[in-house]
Order: sequence, then structure tokens, then C-alpha cells
Amino acid sequence: MMKLLADILSPEMIADCPADGIIVSDADFSCFPEPTFTYEEVKEVASLCRKHGKMIVLNIDAIIGEEELPLLIEKLDAYLALGIDYYLFGDFAVYGHFREKGEKGLIFDSKTLITNKEDALIYKDLGIMIAISNEISLEEILEVASAGNCLFDIYGHRQIFYSKRPLLGNYFKNAGLTGDEKLFYELQEEKRPEKYPIHQTKRGTFIYTPYRYALFKELSLLKDKLLFGRINTAFLSEDEAMKIIGLYKKALAGDCMDTLYEKLLAINPNVGRGFLDKKSILLKEEA
Repeated sequence: MMKLLADILSPEMIADCPADGIIVSDADFSCFPEPTFTYEEVKEVASLCRKHGKMIVLNIDAIIGEEELPLLIEKLDAYLALGIDYYLFGDFAVYGHFREKGEKGLIFDSKTLITNKEDALIYKDLGIMIAISNEISLEEILEVASAGNCLFDIYGHRQIFYSKRPLLGNYFKNAGLTGDEKLFYELQEEKRPEKYPIHQTKRGTFIYTPYRYALFKELSLLKDKLLFGRINTAFLSEDEAMKIIGLYKKALAGDCMDTLYEKLLAINPNVGRGFLDKKSILLKEEA
């Protein structure tokens, strides 16, 4: 049965959070927009997770530069002492170091790279779990998930662009504006109504889908194939995050799906299905 994971927005969420596991993002090596957590804060979260019987997953999904390796290795060794259950990673420097230490709880989060079962099986042979791309159809997701070592993002804004450059800061500077690059902004194309969340951190600039990706009614098809379903709480308030996590938990338990989905839309109707109903590569769509 799929275990439900959720990114936390504060340690105060943990005690009452319906999720089976808590994802906490490292302040130095995570691409999660906000919040991120220092080592001491992660230590506190780990203690709270043990107290409340929840798994803890550390998000260290950044691409690592050569000059960052000493700090990375120092922090990875420190985290090993905290009893972290799983690590979400995006750079094989993390895998290489943890392999030497015998750590097995590794989930490769490549965002959009894992698109077929053979991909998943290669990593399975290496003892690695993987995050499936959510830019593929439901049919394709089911096939990849059958490999048996998979996580899938089932709710939240999906990252669609990343640059290591400080694009917001550069824009404000060159345009002569006084915007605060640390705030969250939205991009809107001239001829389209959608607004894309954009955020700049010390790791670069990130753009996300204008809607919240939601795989919900299909949970019954995936709950026995996936190891983990992730609720990404970026840009959500704590209150709505807790409500959404609760609805997904009830859905996994087999409660009335249509009623739960109506409640999900009542929290925020701006949800989308991405590529769930179509192939991921389209030569042409009718206007």
C-alpha cells in the first residue's frame, strides 16, 4: 500500500499531520522554494517524527557544484546520525557518498527524467528508488510504477523551469525596478491568462505550473503499485495543506471518492491533470 508523504511548512504541522511521512528540505542543498531547514531544525523535526510515529524524508535534490562537495559530505555524515528514513536526492554525489556508508533509503528525484519502466528497473538494480516524471500519461505512469520502486508527486505545483541564474534579481536591476527578489511572484504571458509562480532562491530561479497538479480519482489504480505518493505543499498555507493531506489519506482508505474530490476542489479549484489523459509528446494539437 502506498505511503503518503508531505512536505511540511513548519514543525508544528507534524503532530496532527495525517501523512505517513514528513518531507523536510535542507537549507543548503534543496530546491524546495520555502521553507527550508537548517541542520538543527532538521534534528528537531526528526525527533518530532519519532515521537509521533512518522517517517522522515530529507530533501536534498539540488545539483551539486564541485566547490560544494566538502559542505555536502559534512552535512550528509551529520544527517546519518539522525536516523533519517529516506533521502530524496538529485545529484549522484549524494548516492556515491551514501553508498560508501551503506545507506539504503535513497530516492532519486530527477523531476522529469524517469519516463519508462526500463529506467526504473536500472535504478532498482542499483538499490535506488525513483520519482516518476509527472509529464507522462496515466497509462505510462502505471507501467513505470509496476517496477516496484517508485514515488510519484500526486498533488501540488510542478516545477517546469530551473535556471541557476538570479533571473528575478537581474530583471529588477535591468528594468530599474525595486522589487524584492526574495518574494514570490507570478509570470503572465501577453496573450494567455495563466499565471505561473516564479521564485528565486540562492540556488537559482524556479518557475512552476499555473495550476496544482492533482492525481486523485486514479489513486485506486496506483495505491498498490507505488511505494510513496507525495503532496508538494509549495505555495500552500498550512491550513489548506493539512486539509488536502487529510482528503488524500481518506481517499487511500477507500472513502467515497467523488465526495472527497468535491471537497478537494472546494479548497482550491485551480487543479489540472497535466499529461494524465494524453501522451507526453504531441506533434500537433488542434487550436
